[in-house]
Amino acid sequence: MATKIGYMTEAQLMAFFRAISPRTKTRDMLLFKLMYTFGMRGGEPLLLKLSDFIPSVDKPIEVFITAEKGGTSRHYPLSNELVRLLRAWFRQREKMLYGHVDTDYLFITTDPRRGDDHKMQMITLQKSFTATAVRAGLPKHLRHSHVMRHTCAVHLLSKGCDLYFLKNWLRHKSLSSTIVYADLMPSGWQRMSQMALSALSF
Repeated sequence: MATKIGYMTEAQLMAFFRAISPRTKTRDMLLFKLMYTFGMRGGEPLLLKLSDFIPSVDKPIEVFITAEKGGTSRHYPLSNELVRLLRAWFRQREKMLYGHVDTDYLFITTDPRRGDDHKMQMITLQKSFTATAVRAGLPKHLRHSHVMRHTCAVHLLSKGCDLYFLKNWLRHKSLSSTIVYADLMPSGWQRMSQMALSALSF
């Protein structure tokens, strides 16, 4: 019996990003695009620090993602779009912190109850995600932030990504955690079956 995993179609994903609130657009476009691009668990983007972003002269800027749940932390290159969103958020973040103690965390809050680390909390992320999903008209089972991780995995597989690469991209420790997504891709199985038959024909 196939594992039931909630994920967005490409149309639903586009609707989600269009529905981001103008009030938090600079932050949330970066936050949710990082989550989608790198299949991040909800807590992983909140662990990101400025020092995790590594500039380079001869290759794309990289980000180091610290994996949760015993996964494998690793470096990833950033797309031009993510770099643009990152720079826009840096400018807004600097204004938010004016007059406050600085912090290395990327996603921040100036709520005094957080003390001097200013680290954004999971409840804030989840509230923003759910509100955006509601505005986008997504069904209830797609209104949790973990859906972004599943969506990343399914979209990569649907475009021909192999399971071993996906395991590393999602920071899974074991391939058994990744293979659950294969059951969602009957069309991918058919396509790869045809490729196998063609390659083995003589």
